Amino acid sequence: MKDKNYYDVVYAWFQCKSEREDKTGTRYLNYSESKYVTIGEECGIDRRSASKYVTKLLEMGLLEKDDVNKRYLLKQLENSTATLVPWNTLRQLVNSLNRNTVNIFVHLLNRYLAAGETEFIITHKELKDRIGISSSSSSNNVVINDILDILKRLGLVAYELRQIEPTKTHMVVTSVKNVLP
Repeated sequence: MKDKNYYDVVYAWFQCKSEREDKTGTRYLNYSESKYVTIGEECGIDRRSASKYVTKLLEMGLLEKDDVNKRYLLKQLENSTATLVPWNTLRQLVNSLNRNTVNIFVHLLNRYLAAGETEFIITHKELKDRIGISSSSSSNNVVINDILDILKRLGLVAYELRQIEPTKTHMVVTSVKNVLP
């Protein structure tokens, strides 16, 4: 991931694993259930990276330590900092898909919201750069196509190919939903 302030898959992991407190509605996850080794294994990163990204989430205010109750508190913020996706959608994505799919989904959702929930053009290169695979190799296009296909099948992303010139076709994302249908 290029120049990310935090790793959105780790934040998604916290959203999926957290519980809601009945009285206040605050989402939390006990320290004992959020070991760096476990986070790393379940997010496909090493323990050191998990530690680094949890620290970034704490610095950004997306997580807060509650040392009295030995747990992390998840903070709800406006869309400019983090787009909150319902936990059920994130759980299904994290459990059934790889982190590249989740990264692209979150990126497309953020782009769609930034575009005022209107269609926008996306390129294979942009998406390959987003997940850190070679953008100079057209053989990696199949990875992007597979990810977009599964997101389309899940009803989360709608896109189409539009030919604008005889030799030029644009990929246009027409809608992105943050909830599974």
